[in-house]
Amino acid sequence: VRRGDEYYCPLDQVGESLQLLLEVGWPILDPKGRPLALQTGMELQVAEEGAQLHLKGRVLFGQGQAPVEEVVAAYQRHARLLPLADGQVALLPKGSPLEQVRQVKIERARGGEFSTLPAVIDASLEPLLRFSGFEQVTPSEGFKGVLRLYQSEGLGWLHYLAQSGYGGVLSDEMGLGKTVQVLAFLSRLPGPHLIVAPTSLLFNWKREIERFLPGRTDIDIVSYGTLRRGIEGSYKAAILDEAQNIKNPSSQTAQAAYEIRADFRLALSGTPIENRPAELWSLFRFAMPTLLGEMRNTIEKARVRPFILRRTKAEVAKELPEKIEQTVFIELGEEQRQVYDSITGAPLERILRLRQCCCHPLLVGSELGQSAKLEALLLDLETVALEGKKGLIFSQFTEMLTLIGRELSHPYVRLDGLTRDREAVVRQFQEDPQIPFFLISLKAGGVGLNLTKADYVFLYDPWWNVSAENQAIDRAHRIGREGTVIAKRYIAAGTIEERLMDLKAKKLAMGEEILGEGSFTLADMEQLLFQEMRSMQ
Repeated sequence: VRRGDEYYCPLDQVGESLQLLLEVGWPILDPKGRPLALQTGMELQVAEEGAQLHLKGRVLFGQGQAPVEEVVAAYQRHARLLPLADGQVALLPKGSPLEQVRQVKIERARGGEFSTLPAVIDASLEPLLRFSGFEQVTPSEGFKGVLRLYQSEGLGWLHYLAQSGYGGVLSDEMGLGKTVQVLAFLSRLPGPHLIVAPTSLLFNWKREIERFLPGRTDIDIVSYGTLRRGIEGSYKAAILDEAQNIKNPSSQTAQAAYEIRADFRLALSGTPIENRPAELWSLFRFAMPTLLGEMRNTIEKARVRPFILRRTKAEVAKELPEKIEQTVFIELGEEQRQVYDSITGAPLERILRLRQCCCHPLLVGSELGQSAKLEALLLDLETVALEGKKGLIFSQFTEMLTLIGRELSHPYVRLDGLTRDREAVVRQFQEDPQIPFFLISLKAGGVGLNLTKADYVFLYDPWWNVSAENQAIDRAHRIGREGTVIAKRYIAAGTIEERLMDLKAKKLAMGEEILGEGSFTLADMEQLLFQEMRSMQ
């Protein structure tokens, strides 16, 4: 603002105004007659000093210079002017990467803070920042499985973290195989190890270890409930599955997780931030306790970027088949198992009621409001919604669809035998991005639907014949669909559902086509119930 022969500048714009005048060639002196100088360069490097990294070097201003320590200290004082030894005064530019540096000496695990500085990347962090240059590692001979390329890269990332003394967050999208990458990593690392998972997923972890690491006995698997009661001993590696369970850093669960003693810590979560940055802070408080310091409502990306790995299905699409089918085995809780074991009745009625109880005890008249399978499904559906994806949920029991709908915290549409306008609900699901879920009765929706917007298909309960299940999956896996469809079956372990799956597999192996309900004879039903009764004895 000009007033006569004088110019007035708002205080908050003085620095920018001085910088502009210097850039266009104006000589400017401070009140003591010292000339102001612009920054002309930086000569920086990071030195490793034991467990610390030390930022060293100098910042150039005109013909003068200042040690980087002095410049960082000036920024921390919110100063814009810094006297130089040669008699000049440095004008510190706003927005300089050095403005974000809190200390010139930091713990090695926080090296990501220096990654935004020109030509300054700690050698141990460079592979993590570039996600390249990892040592090519393979699972041990004890690992019984085959990794896709991106999973092998994930193994290399995990190996590098562990070798470098870091922890991390593996955040691949659901269906890309976080479990198999972890087991491939553990195959190379002598135990003991600890895996913490939701109760509904404990049995599946045990089953996957038996499948990929047969004979391994040095892996403890506990629930978050057990974690809250305290974990004794120390471990080589500690892994939290569905780590969003510790998203509230003040919760008892999170506090117990922080107390786990382990050389290497890894959090698994397809949704590391559900609502606020403090949730990711809590995951890193477990994985790398010294990385982020005191809890903050904002997290600097430069700090966490090297230690979090997330791939989406779109990124690895070339490696994925058009359709991926998974089966999750879920152990019933103690109370649900008691309800299951108490079911009696005529053979066919008993089979029906056993299958209903696997879905939810409320379907058989029990007052127990808990279902291990529903808990597992809801975990997955929350992940789908947070990914911004869509999913189909099939059940043969319309009452079960009602129970699922009551528990959903996101909008959904439904199709069953009572739906009058099928085209309207299909169009609503296909066209409305605000509706992530479609609840469908297996009989009503197994054929005649084109639901290409669905990324996931969830089969809540197994049907008698394979073709009916395949038809349900193919509602999404159709011409016009772009990207991989992931189908997931939920099976109650050690129940009639698991024996039904075994019987279907045997019939298929014998070359018997299962085209309809008639493929299961009365003798098959009797055999199924006989095996179930024997298992209860």
